[in-house]
Amino acid sequence: MNSGRYARQVTLPGVGVDGQERLASARVLCVGAGGLGSPAALYLTAAGIGTVGLIDGDVVMESNLPRQVLYDSNDLGRPKTQAAAAKLRLLNPQVKIVTHDHWLEPENAQEVFRGYDVIVDGSDNFATKYLVNDAAAALGLPVVWGSISGHEGRVSVFCVGRGPCYRCVYPEPPSAPVGHCGENGVLGALAGVIGAAQALEAQKLCFKTDGVFRPLLGRMLVVDGATFETFVWEIQPNSQCAHGSKGLRAVSRLEPGVMIVDVRPADEWRKAHVPGALSWPLEALERGKTPPLERSRPCVVYCQYGAQTWRAVELLEQQGFRDVRELLGGFTRWSHESSVAFG
Repeated sequence: MNSGRYARQVTLPGVGVDGQERLASARVLCVGAGGLGSPAALYLTAAGIGTVGLIDGDVVMESNLPRQVLYDSNDLGRPKTQAAAAKLRLLNPQVKIVTHDHWLEPENAQEVFRGYDVIVDGSDNFATKYLVNDAAAALGLPVVWGSISGHEGRVSVFCVGRGPCYRCVYPEPPSAPVGHCGENGVLGALAGVIGAAQALEAQKLCFKTDGVFRPLLGRMLVVDGATFETFVWEIQPNSQCAHGSKGLRAVSRLEPGVMIVDVRPADEWRKAHVPGALSWPLEALERGKTPPLERSRPCVVYCQYGAQTWRAVELLEQQGFRDVRELLGGFTRWSHESSVAFG
């Protein structure tokens, strides 16, 4: 351990040499290397976490730069994990940076998570957040959860057996549609605030000490970026929660023979869509219009980013469709993976 590099941390009550050594032996995975994952990964690496993992299947785009502080203009078009790893290794060569250059999927989540002690959830869609919760719950791993939308950010620590899990607080996605940050907008600095808070919570878990540090287990920090008012809500395990045993109604790829429904506005479908996808906007489903498809056949729905499809799944099930799933990451992810495979 480089005592000079970590001198300001080591002198803190509750850290010391023992605490720094615990950080050096810890393994933390950042799910998503975007607005939240960027500051989280920077502070975790700077703090001397022994192994920092990054899982993300996306590439750097210009619209990322105001809030995804791991990247600069020279990184445009590069896979996020590769660009991020290069910066983090320069920041702290003592830290092992592990990259998972793909999306988190139901088929690989537990396999990836087994190599880590703490999961930092910086994902930006409901399907992935439920997947992170369920995979971590199955393995008994704590999740440092973060979320930003508009002016508001939230942080909590979920861990089955030590407190509530994500499903205890959010058994189902919110009843009102919640857009992706590309739709709702977000302040880049707010992403920095929440991502840094996630890094702090992950470090507190890695110290494995009581007294000085109290992780946000059973509590949720809410930050209003417009006024900088903050609240801490007490949250409890839900006796009705199956602690992540409920299956995720999502798929990571399209299988032959499934019906595909594009629930974006029709003009977006006309610009580009998954081959064979039926255009049936969410607005039409909300009005009770039923797509002309067989209710007994498997059906996969998608929107632009994956933030709205849970509502489409719910509405189609109400209309009698028996096997409806959402496509993880929406059209944006599908189009990126298709360009990599065929471009």
